[in-house]
Amino acid sequence: MKKVFKTAALTLALMGATAFAQADEKIALVNGDLLIQQLITSENVGQKIDNEFKSEIEKVQAQQKTLVTKAEALEKDRKKLKAADLKKREEELNKLQADYVRAANELQQKVQVRQNQELERVTQEAQEALNKVAKEKGYTIVFKTEAAAYAVDGKDITQDVLKVLIKLTPAKK
Repeated sequence: MKKVFKTAALTLALMGATAFAQADEKIALVNGDLLIQQLITSENVGQKIDNEFKSEIEKVQAQQKTLVTKAEALEKDRKKLKAADLKKREEELNKLQADYVRAANELQQKVQVRQNQELERVTQEAQEALNKVAKEKGYTIVFKTEAAAYAVDGKDITQDVLKVLIKLTPAKK
């Protein structure tokens, strides 16, 4: 008797799975990387970040120039200098180099954090546009184009999402 109930339960479960598999799913594809790249380009994100850190970039570049100038001067004067003077200038040069490396690393980290913030914002905007298009067109599943081995024409909604992004982004700037 238990065996009959188990068989019946298994049969019902399989029927449910089959019905689910046969449900009408409306599937689309989107090139997410293209969406994000287009948005980053259209908003000049790289230029905005460069402008934001312009003074710090110039400061680090000035440190680099000073370091190079002093290193060249030391090499030029090396043979003329006394041992004590040579050691003093080498120590000064080493300190300048350490300061430059520290400042350059700090700046690089700040820029990286800012780039990540912008990427997160842009990704969120792209997702909002994708959700809007998918809901409007009744898609139940949207895959990245890279995940599809094959798709019939008309399943890629990237251009539709780009159009929505263009409409949405001016309002957010």
